[in-house]
Amino acid sequence: MRFALIVVAVFAGVLLASFVALQPRPTAATASAPAVAAPTAEQVAAKAEAEEVARKAAAEKEKAASEEAQVYADAKDALESVRNTLADPESALFKNVWAVRGQIADAPPTTFACGTVNAKNGFGGYVGYMPFVAVGSTVLTPQDGIFERVFRQVCLDGKKLFPVEV
Repeated sequence: MRFALIVVAVFAGVLLASFVALQPRPTAATASAPAVAAPTAEQVAAKAEAEEVARKAAAEKEKAASEEAQVYADAKDALESVRNTLADPESALFKNVWAVRGQIADAPPTTFACGTVNAKNGFGGYVGYMPFVAVGSTVLTPQDGIFERVFRQVCLDGKKLFPVEV
């Protein structure tokens, strides 16, 4: 029995020595390197706040792009209304067309298209560039009595957003 205890003790010693030998030993580089600490509560809060700010900025950018696309679509629809008022819609030549954010009287601000158009008349000749103001399906030209006032309020005093490609 005594012999068995000695064998077990020797075996345990060999096993312990093998385990110690397998452990990584600190080198000069790792001995002087600072230990990596867990982030503090302030660091975690700052990171969360930065992520929230980035998320809000991305959402605002997406919303602005969506609104701009809608404004552009509204201006293009207004141009189609202008085309539909012409004797020869296919001959329409547009110039200096802008999407404008404007307001008439007490109505809420909306998107208008302001510019000039030239098209063929019933005799097949171009009549010259004529200014217009269009919103939705409503088109005003100098022949309309309120054109000058609306043109001034919307096209001159309104906020030019961007040129509209035709």
